[in-house]
Amino acid sequence: MKFQKSLIGATLALLALQANASAPTFSSVAAFAGNYMAPTFTVNSQTAYVANDSVPFTRLRPLFDTNDYLVVQPGGSATINLNGAKSFSFLWGSPDPLNQINIDGFTFTGGGLLGALANTSNANTQWATFTSDVGMNSLTLETGTIAFEVAVPVPEPETYALMLGGLGALAFVVRRRKV
Repeated sequence: MKFQKSLIGATLALLALQANASAPTFSSVAAFAGNYMAPTFTVNSQTAYVANDSVPFTRLRPLFDTNDYLVVQPGGSATINLNGAKSFSFLWGSPDPLNQINIDGFTFTGGGLLGALANTSNANTQWATFTSDVGMNSLTLETGTIAFEVAVPVPEPETYALMLGGLGALAFVVRRRKV
């Protein structure tokens, strides 16, 4: 009986947390030059793929992107695993008013997020950022009418160097504790 009460209490607490969960916030600015690539994604249909200059129908490459990028064709979807990240940014090429973004059950449309800037023009490529205080698990890109193109920044070499330095320091500490 005691176990059942604690289980019911835990369930009610979880439901209260979910009810208080707030939608991720969105911001955007005009696109800027940088080094971009296609994000790692799970294909939810046969109409999502990584495009580059050798793939046909890549006319709507996000502005400033010179590498590969993700294309979700009409009727398709692709999911990006965010692993609890509190912020996620991407280059949104030729945003369409009907492009949909679903983050952990919250659905946004291109028109709702970008207003008049969401008009399928590559010249309106936007640097888009979603943030959440509680973290985000996944972001699903969907479109019904016009393709959805996305690219993410390529980590700078300094980022890799810093990560390798941290792993080296961690290995040193672990090895030293064993001695």
